[in-house]
Amino acid sequence: KGGGGKGGEGKGGKGKSGKGAKGDAKGERASRGGEQAKVADPILGSYTLPATVSEEDYDSWPVRVPDLPDVAKREKICIQAYQNSFDCHFIPVAYGGPPCTCFESQDLEFTCNNWYAMQMTGSRYFLPNNTKSAPITGNYAETTEFCNKAFQMAFDCMAIPMADGGGKGDDCTEDCEKWYNECMGGDKSTPAQHKGTVAWPEAP
Repeated sequence: KGGGGKGGEGKGGKGKSGKGAKGDAKGERASRGGEQAKVADPILGSYTLPATVSEEDYDSWPVRVPDLPDVAKREKICIQAYQNSFDCHFIPVAYGGPPCTCFESQDLEFTCNNWYAMQMTGSRYFLPNNTKSAPITGNYAETTEFCNKAFQMAFDCMAIPMADGGGKGDDCTEDCEKWYNECMGGDKSTPAQHKGTVAWPEAP
């Protein structure tokens, strides 16, 4: 994962190239993990702390996703894809959850949770919650299908610039690509492939 990957160890480090500034200033409350994206969502600084942000800060944050319907729609899809894949990590493999690591890291500063937070908000500290979006009905195939779809969409969002509604965190390195492939039940030494499950912005 561009920055939190397996068990939380960093897999990227540099902000998504061509994805717009993230401004490491004080932050605000972007669409917190699990909330629906809004038009012109902020892109928080990576070290923005929730306690430092007021409603006024949130409304006036200078670095934002462009206020365009197409971008807002894509951002909403990507945030939900990250949320769904995050939720899947809470499901044991035996019940259809992903066969990859996430919560094993003991790192105090940058874990899998922090990485998901960055992709959804820009800040590593606006941590997502388990919204239990993934179906746990005892139907292994149904749960696996849901999670694989979520991971594929989230991975495809990694290739979309943040200014076009893609992830707001680090780039997806080769380790990140392999991690995604493992999460979808593939060989952990083989990078995942983009499949266009999230529509790219049209060329100007």
